[in-house]
Amino acid sequence: MNNFNVLLATLLIAANSLAAVAQQAILPAEFQELIRKQENPQLVDVRTAGEFAGGYVNGALNLDVRSASFAQDISKMDKDRPVFVYCLSGGRSASAARQLVNMGYTEVYDMKGGIMAWKRAELPLEMAGSATKAAGTSKAAYDKLIQADVPVLVNFFAPWCGPCRKMKPMLEALETEAAGKFNYVKLNADENDALMKVLGVTEIPTLFVYKNGEVSWQQVGLVEKDVLVKELDL
Repeated sequence: MNNFNVLLATLLIAANSLAAVAQQAILPAEFQELIRKQENPQLVDVRTAGEFAGGYVNGALNLDVRSASFAQDISKMDKDRPVFVYCLSGGRSASAARQLVNMGYTEVYDMKGGIMAWKRAELPLEMAGSATKAAGTSKAAYDKLIQADVPVLVNFFAPWCGPCRKMKPMLEALETEAAGKFNYVKLNADENDALMKVLGVTEIPTLFVYKNGEVSWQQVGLVEKDVLVKELDL
Protein backbone atom coordinates (compact mmCIF):
# COMPACT_ATOMS: atom_id res chain seq x y z
CA MET A 1 0.00 0.00 0.00
CA ASN A 2 1.47 3.38 -1.04
CA ASN A 3 1.61 6.41 1.23
CA PHE A 4 -1.47 8.00 -0.32
CA ASN A 5 -3.61 4.90 0.29
CA VAL A 6 -2.33 4.65 3.85
CA LEU A 7 -3.26 8.28 4.47
CA LEU A 8 -6.70 7.80 2.89
CA ALA A 9 -7.40 4.70 4.99
CA THR A 10 -6.30 6.55 8.13
CA LEU A 11 -8.58 9.48 7.35
CA LEU A 12 -11.55 7.17 6.71
CA ILE A 13 -10.99 5.36 10.00
CA ALA A 14 -10.74 8.67 11.83
CA ALA A 15 -13.90 9.96 10.17
CA ASN A 16 -15.84 6.84 11.08
CA SER A 17 -14.60 7.07 14.67
CA LEU A 18 -15.69 10.69 14.94
CA ALA A 19 -19.11 9.86 13.48
CA ALA A 20 -19.54 7.05 15.99
CA VAL A 21 -18.74 9.45 18.83
CA ALA A 22 -21.02 12.15 17.44
CA GLN A 23 -23.96 9.77 17.02
CA GLN A 24 -24.63 7.75 20.16
CA ALA A 25 -27.50 5.28 20.61
CA ILE A 26 -28.48 5.10 24.27
CA LEU A 27 -31.20 3.37 26.27
CA PRO A 28 -34.30 5.30 27.45
CA ALA A 29 -33.24 5.68 31.11
CA GLU A 30 -29.91 7.27 30.14
CA PHE A 31 -31.65 9.30 27.44
CA GLN A 32 -34.07 10.68 30.03
CA GLU A 33 -31.26 11.45 32.49
CA LEU A 34 -29.25 13.38 29.90
CA ILE A 35 -32.33 15.39 28.90
CA ARG A 36 -32.96 16.31 32.53
CA LYS A 37 -29.46 17.75 32.79
CA GLN A 38 -30.08 20.11 29.87
CA GLU A 39 -31.68 23.50 30.11
CA ASN A 40 -34.23 23.64 27.29
CA PRO A 41 -32.97 20.41 25.66
CA GLN A 42 -32.97 20.12 21.89
CA LEU A 43 -35.29 17.12 21.84
CA VAL A 44 -36.82 16.01 18.54
CA ASP A 45 -39.55 13.44 17.91
CA VAL A 46 -39.03 12.43 14.26
CA ARG A 47 -42.31 10.49 13.89
CA THR A 48 -45.44 11.59 12.06
CA ALA A 49 -47.78 14.17 13.56
CA GLY A 50 -50.37 11.44 14.18
CA GLU A 51 -47.90 9.30 16.11
CA PHE A 52 -46.73 12.32 18.07
CA ALA A 53 -50.31 13.14 19.11
CA GLY A 54 -50.65 9.65 20.54
CA GLY A 55 -47.93 10.25 23.14
CA TYR A 56 -44.56 11.99 23.23
CA VAL A 57 -41.65 12.75 25.54
CA ASN A 58 -42.16 15.98 27.47
CA GLY A 59 -40.56 18.95 25.73
CA ALA A 60 -40.15 17.24 22.34
CA LEU A 61 -40.45 19.13 19.06
CA ASN A 62 -42.14 17.11 16.30
CA LEU A 63 -40.23 17.11 13.01
CA ASP A 64 -41.18 14.22 10.70
CA VAL A 65 -37.91 12.83 9.33
CA ARG A 66 -39.70 11.80 6.13
CA SER A 67 -41.07 15.26 5.39
CA ALA A 68 -39.55 17.31 2.56
CA SER A 69 -38.69 20.13 4.96
CA PHE A 70 -36.96 17.99 7.62
CA ALA A 71 -33.38 18.95 6.76
CA GLN A 72 -34.25 22.65 6.64
CA ASP A 73 -36.28 22.53 9.85
CA ILE A 74 -33.75 20.61 11.93
CA SER A 75 -30.86 22.75 10.68
CA LYS A 76 -32.23 25.49 12.96
CA MET A 77 -30.94 23.53 15.97
CA ASP A 78 -27.87 24.90 17.75
CA LYS A 79 -24.79 22.93 16.60
CA ASP A 80 -22.94 23.84 19.79
CA ARG A 81 -25.44 21.96 21.97
CA PRO A 82 -26.50 18.28 22.12
CA VAL A 83 -29.46 17.14 20.03
CA PHE A 84 -31.69 14.26 21.19
CA VAL A 85 -33.79 12.30 18.70
CA TYR A 86 -36.25 9.43 18.92
CA CYS A 87 -38.97 7.65 16.93
CA LEU A 88 -41.17 4.60 17.50
CA SER A 89 -38.58 1.81 17.49
CA GLY A 90 -35.25 3.37 16.50
CA GLY A 91 -35.01 3.11 12.73
CA ARG A 92 -36.09 6.62 11.74
CA SER A 93 -34.23 8.30 14.60
CA ALA A 94 -31.00 6.53 13.56
CA SER A 95 -31.49 7.96 10.07
CA ALA A 96 -32.16 11.42 11.52
CA ALA A 97 -29.07 11.18 13.73
CA ARG A 98 -26.90 10.32 10.71
CA GLN A 99 -28.29 13.34 8.87
CA LEU A 100 -27.44 15.57 11.80
CA VAL A 101 -23.88 14.26 11.96
CA ASN A 102 -23.48 14.83 8.22
CA MET A 103 -24.74 18.39 8.74
CA GLY A 104 -21.97 19.05 11.26
CA TYR A 105 -23.65 18.35 14.61
CA THR A 106 -21.06 16.88 16.94
CA GLU A 107 -23.19 15.55 19.79
CA VAL A 108 -26.30 13.62 18.76
CA TYR A 109 -28.11 11.15 21.02
CA ASP A 110 -30.46 8.59 19.49
CA MET A 111 -32.85 6.78 21.86
CA LYS A 112 -32.34 3.05 21.34
CA GLY A 113 -35.64 1.24 20.88
CA GLY A 114 -37.62 4.48 20.57
CA ILE A 115 -40.97 5.12 22.22
CA MET A 116 -41.63 1.39 22.40
CA ALA A 117 -38.59 0.92 24.65
CA TRP A 118 -39.52 4.08 26.60
CA LYS A 119 -42.94 2.57 27.37
CA ARG A 120 -41.43 -0.77 28.36
CA ALA A 121 -39.26 1.12 30.83
CA GLU A 122 -42.50 2.66 32.17
CA LEU A 123 -41.29 6.21 31.63
CA PRO A 124 -43.86 9.03 31.35
CA LEU A 125 -45.42 10.28 28.13
CA GLU A 126 -47.28 13.50 27.43
CA MET A 127 -50.54 13.41 25.47
CA ALA A 128 -51.76 16.08 23.09
CA GLY A 129 -54.90 17.69 24.46
CA SER A 130 -56.94 16.90 21.37
CA ALA A 131 -55.57 13.42 20.84
CA THR A 132 -58.08 10.59 20.61
CA LYS A 133 -55.91 7.51 20.48
CA ALA A 134 -57.54 4.32 19.25
CA ALA A 135 -58.09 1.77 21.98
CA GLY A 136 -56.50 -0.99 19.94
CA THR A 137 -57.11 -4.73 20.12
CA SER A 138 -57.37 -6.26 23.59
CA LYS A 139 -55.51 -9.45 24.50
CA ALA A 140 -58.84 -11.23 24.91
CA ALA A 141 -59.93 -10.20 21.41
CA TYR A 142 -56.52 -11.18 20.04
CA ASP A 143 -56.80 -14.65 21.59
CA LYS A 144 -60.09 -15.12 19.76
CA LEU A 145 -58.60 -13.97 16.46
CA ILE A 146 -55.85 -16.58 16.54
CA GLN A 147 -58.26 -19.46 17.18
CA ALA A 148 -59.26 -20.91 13.82
CA ASP A 149 -59.52 -24.15 11.85
CA VAL A 150 -57.00 -22.75 9.37
CA PRO A 151 -53.59 -21.13 9.98
CA VAL A 152 -53.70 -17.50 11.09
CA LEU A 153 -51.16 -14.94 9.85
CA VAL A 154 -50.79 -11.89 12.12
CA ASN A 155 -48.96 -8.84 10.81
CA PHE A 156 -47.94 -6.01 13.15
CA PHE A 157 -47.28 -3.13 10.75
CA ALA A 158 -47.33 0.66 10.51
CA PRO A 159 -48.33 2.84 7.54
CA TRP A 160 -45.01 4.70 7.67
CA CYS A 161 -42.85 1.53 7.89
CA GLY A 162 -40.78 0.98 4.72
CA PRO A 163 -40.58 -2.84 4.90
CA CYS A 164 -44.29 -2.97 5.76
CA ARG A 165 -45.18 -0.97 2.66
CA LYS A 166 -42.89 -3.15 0.55
CA MET A 167 -44.60 -6.36 1.70
CA LYS A 168 -48.15 -5.02 1.49
CA PRO A 169 -48.86 -5.91 -2.19
CA MET A 170 -47.45 -9.42 -1.73
CA LEU A 171 -49.51 -10.05 1.42
CA GLU A 172 -52.69 -8.74 -0.17
CA ALA A 173 -52.10 -10.88 -3.27
CA LEU A 174 -51.47 -13.96 -1.12
CA GLU A 175 -54.68 -13.31 0.83
CA THR A 176 -56.62 -13.24 -2.46
CA GLU A 177 -54.87 -16.24 -4.02
CA ALA A 178 -55.32 -18.45 -0.93
CA ALA A 179 -58.72 -17.19 0.18
CA GLY A 180 -60.23 -19.50 2.78
CA LYS A 181 -56.97 -21.38 3.37
CA PHE A 182 -55.71 -18.99 6.07
CA ASN A 183 -56.88 -15.96 8.05
CA TYR A 184 -54.98 -12.70 7.72
CA VAL A 185 -54.97 -10.33 10.72
CA LYS A 186 -53.43 -6.85 10.28
CA LEU A 187 -52.69 -4.85 13.43
CA ASN A 188 -51.47 -1.25 13.25
CA ALA A 189 -48.58 -0.80 15.69
CA ASP A 190 -49.56 2.84 16.26
CA GLU A 191 -52.89 1.66 17.70
CA ASN A 192 -51.79 -1.48 19.51
CA ASP A 193 -48.81 -0.64 21.70
CA ALA A 194 -50.46 -2.21 24.78
CA LEU A 195 -51.03 -5.50 22.97
CA MET A 196 -47.51 -5.45 21.55
CA LYS A 197 -46.10 -5.01 25.03
CA VAL A 198 -48.03 -8.05 26.27
CA LEU A 199 -46.83 -10.13 23.31
CA GLY A 200 -43.24 -8.90 23.53
CA VAL A 201 -43.31 -7.31 20.06
CA THR A 202 -40.56 -4.68 19.97
CA GLU A 203 -39.99 -4.16 16.23
CA ILE A 204 -42.04 -3.85 13.10
CA PRO A 205 -42.93 -5.49 10.90
CA THR A 206 -43.36 -8.57 13.10
CA LEU A 207 -45.30 -11.51 11.68
CA PHE A 208 -46.69 -14.57 13.46
CA VAL A 209 -48.25 -17.76 12.14
CA TYR A 210 -50.65 -19.50 14.52
CA LYS A 211 -51.91 -23.05 14.16
CA ASN A 212 -54.57 -24.31 16.56
CA GLY A 213 -54.08 -21.14 18.60
CA GLU A 214 -50.34 -21.70 19.11
CA VAL A 215 -47.40 -19.85 17.52
CA SER A 216 -45.78 -22.08 14.90
CA TRP A 217 -43.54 -19.41 13.36
CA GLN A 218 -42.59 -15.76 13.73
CA GLN A 219 -40.21 -13.30 12.08
CA VAL A 220 -39.18 -9.68 12.35
CA GLY A 221 -38.56 -7.74 9.14
CA LEU A 222 -39.12 -8.50 5.48
CA VAL A 223 -40.53 -11.92 4.64
CA GLU A 224 -40.53 -13.53 1.19
CA LYS A 225 -43.73 -14.98 -0.25
CA ASP A 226 -42.33 -18.53 -0.56
CA VAL A 227 -41.53 -18.54 3.18
CA LEU A 228 -45.12 -17.65 4.06
CA VAL A 229 -46.50 -20.20 1.61
CA LYS A 230 -44.48 -22.88 3.37
CA GLU A 231 -45.31 -21.77 6.92
CA LEU A 232 -49.02 -21.43 6.13
CA ASP A 233 -49.13 -24.87 4.44
CA LEU A 234 -50.51 -23.38 1.25
